Amino acid sequence: MTWFYNLKIASKLILGFSLVTLIACIIGVIGITKIMQIEKADTEMYELNAKPMGPILTTAVAFQRIRVNYREIALEQTHEGKVKFSNRIEELHKIIDDNLPEIEKSLKSDETKKAYADIKTELAKFVPHLDKIVALAMDGKNDQAIAYMRSDAVAGLARSVDDSIQKLADLKIDLAKKKSESNTAAAKAAVAMTGIILVIGVALAVGLGIFLSRIISRPLRSAVDVSNRLSEGDLTVTIEATSKDETGQLLAAMHNMVEKLKGVVADVKSAADNVA
Repeated sequence: MTWFYNLKIASKLILGFSLVTLIACIIGVIGITKIMQIEKADTEMYELNAKPMGPILTTAVAFQRIRVNYREIALEQTHEGKVKFSNRIEELHKIIDDNLPEIEKSLKSDETKKAYADIKTELAKFVPHLDKIVALAMDGKNDQAIAYMRSDAVAGLARSVDDSIQKLADLKIDLAKKKSESNTAAAKAAVAMTGIILVIGVALAVGLGIFLSRIISRPLRSAVDVSNRLSEGDLTVTIEATSKDETGQLLAAMHNMVEKLKGVVADVKSAADNVA
């Protein structure tokens, strides 16, 4: 630490303020990093869990509307009405086909991928039965279409598709909840860490300020004390310079002054003795 004591006062102050600035920068960087991590986690939660709920719900609604329309086409008596319901079923089927790839993009976990695969599997099984119901209805075989529609096989597949879509939606909601809880825990940890680092930084800054003030003020107090004693004619003072900065140089100069004054007084006393 001798090198530090020997620095000029200006250099000490610059170094001290630089250290305080460095501490502030470290606190700021850590705080910004944690904020960015939380922001990234929130974005992931939205992109992977919240945003996909739109296509999932759209698919679920479209499938339910398909079920309504294939019931209506089986009950419809006019050809024009049957064509209308058939076209609606095709449109809704296209909506499902358009939304499934959007859902797939958001899947990261094995569990959600499996649920998505189940949806596609159940839909693939259900579509031929749907086509048969439409074909029977378009041929005017409403009774057969209704009977086929109400069969255990078709009804069971429809429920399986519903259950698969609901399962994926539940998984996404559960993952979003877990991600939210994880983000909350990360935010609390970030606040705690930032608080600890802030306290440490403030303590270091205050400690550094006290240290600098002492190594500057102590030599100055010594110089003031020596000056007061000299003004009272006390030449027995002992002055010791412990550093080579401006205060040390001042004490060294005062030491030389005191020594010279002692020499002058000794010469004057000797001359007075000779005169006597």
